[in-house]
Amino acid sequence: MSLRRPFRAEIIGGSKIWIIDAEGAFVTCFPRQSDDVTADFARAQAVASADVEEIPLADGAGIHSLS
Repeated sequence: MSLRRPFRAEIIGGSKIWIIDAEGAFVTCFPRQSDDVTADFARAQAVASADVEEIPLADGAGIHSLS
C-alpha cells in the first residue's frame, strides 16, 4: 500500500495525534504533549504538511484503514 499526500492531522480519542493519508489510511501517531489542544494540533499540522514524500511509521505501527 502506498501513502498518498496530502497528509492530515487529527486528534482522535483525546490522547494521541494521528497522521492520516489522503485515502484515510493511518500513517503514524504520537502522544499529545500538552493540555493545550490548539498547540498540539498546530504541531500535528506541521508534521502533516512537512515537505517530505512520506512520514516514517512509528515503532510497531502499521498502516490501518480508519474508514
